[in-house]
Amino acid sequence: MSYREACRKLAKVRKPMLYLDERFRHPSSPSVPTLHFGLGYTAKGIIHCVKKRHLLPPVPKDQPLTQEQAAHRFSRAVFYVISYLEQKLQTPLFMRSSTSPDYIGLFCLYSNHTRRAYHQPEKEREILNFIRRELDVRKQQAAWYWDSSRHGLDYVCEYDEYNL
Repeated sequence: MSYREACRKLAKVRKPMLYLDERFRHPSSPSVPTLHFGLGYTAKGIIHCVKKRHLLPPVPKDQPLTQEQAAHRFSRAVFYVISYLEQKLQTPLFMRSSTSPDYIGLFCLYSNHTRRAYHQPEKEREILNFIRRELDVRKQQAAWYWDSSRHGLDYVCEYDEYNL
């Protein structure tokens, strides 16, 4: 099985959860895996926000970017968007890679390990709605996503239904 195929299969097994499985509520178990609560982002959403808020100067039409320059520009765009969101919301956000094939990354409010420190129940809906508007993803529901860097292909969960 190729790496890409394995990642696709893992994404099907470790789907985003609208509600956090009770078994993953920290500190219910010392070995509980890390899941992040937030919204996924796409290149389209990042570009929408960058253009809407003028976070990067436009690329001159007579000087097209190389692939490397375009990738570097997009990386900067993601960081500018998260900085913009944090400044406007006056709250920390966390960027994580996505295990979901639908998104290239996540803007997270907290994880199951940091929920006590960062959860703002009175502001959560407002924060999520603002992010949705800025990324033009109004119908996306916030969800719990597996931490792909800590709990990727090599990780074996104590609950078999989350393993390949």
